[in-house]
Amino acid sequence: MKIKACSLVFSSPLAPDKFLGLGAARPRFLLPFAGRFTYLDMFLSPLVRAGVRKHLLITRNHAEFAHDYMLSAWGEGGWQILPFMPEEGDEPFDSQMYSAFKDQLSPYVFFACLDHPYWFDSTLLASEFRMRVSSVQPIFGKRAAEIILTERTQLLSVLNDMVRKAIPASQVLYRAFHVLSEKSGLRRIAVEGFHTTIDTLGQYIAANRAILNQQEKFRQLFTKVPLQSGLSPRAQAHIGPTSEFYRSTLADACHIRGRIYDSVLFPGVEIGKNTEVRDAVIFPGVRIGDNARISRCLVDSPIGLPQEVKLHIADGVRVGNVQSKADNRGHEKALGNGYSFIGSGTVIPRGVQIGGGCYISPGLSRSSFSQSKTISDGRSLIK
Repeated sequence: MKIKACSLVFSSPLAPDKFLGLGAARPRFLLPFAGRFTYLDMFLSPLVRAGVRKHLLITRNHAEFAHDYMLSAWGEGGWQILPFMPEEGDEPFDSQMYSAFKDQLSPYVFFACLDHPYWFDSTLLASEFRMRVSSVQPIFGKRAAEIILTERTQLLSVLNDMVRKAIPASQVLYRAFHVLSEKSGLRRIAVEGFHTTIDTLGQYIAANRAILNQQEKFRQLFTKVPLQSGLSPRAQAHIGPTSEFYRSTLADACHIRGRIYDSVLFPGVEIGKNTEVRDAVIFPGVRIGDNARISRCLVDSPIGLPQEVKLHIADGVRVGNVQSKADNRGHEKALGNGYSFIGSGTVIPRGVQIGGGCYISPGLSRSSFSQSKTISDGRSLIK
């Protein structure tokens, strides 16, 4: 890339009423997607390939998680986590916060709100950049991405105005992006790539499963610009001799001894013998025992589990109902169309049966199910 550029990445918090427990463990831009990557991987990989070597990530509540992820995915150097910007509250954006940006920004900035997954060839934006153009924004079809390549001086001018007006720091980056996207000098160009809008947990599950119908397109796109990921160490997946695997994604380090249909499995997932998984999204590192049935659900990662826990879903457990279209009672904004959700760090013991449209909150131990062996369609179990 001929211009000296950095990236500046932020995202909005995952609203608990729309994404349930997904936001308890990670910032929004580190949501896993498409079986192998996070939103951030999809955005940064083209930039790194194009020559951008400096990346600034804004997150507060999950700064340690973001740091560990970046270290795993991208190694040391070339990136920083800036945790000083609050994600909520009325604390004003001040001159000290402004100075931190002034010291870190390169002459040009890929300024991105990664609330949704984007992939595109970033070299096209750079090639369109001219001295008379202060900002460039990619367009997918008729929809503008929440990404702008802008001059450092222009971004700093907007941020300085936020200091003078004492805008709450939690709102500054969103407002700055809106101001830049409304400027008359903004040039918009059509790009080849991928973009989808995800505003609820139900949409997130559907978007991941929709990838199963677009796998050839993804292979073609990612052949042009390979994506880097930190979801797990690279290791060969293993499929047992009695396993079945139909129209699903299988990532690194998965160990499959059961039957997988129309599902997205992220790295490190283990599926036991005679277990059947249908229409599901299984996050990295989840371990499911033998003779289980998992249908129409998302199972979140085992973050925070004690090391002695061997199975996150025990032998013989039933989760989801392939025929149910039930909405969740109390979480209609997030879950619908019969999808169930199993929260991060929850352990489901033997004998439990969970229906369709159910919400099982993060962090539940085996004992949480002692009085709730059967959870019917549309119900919740909350810590």
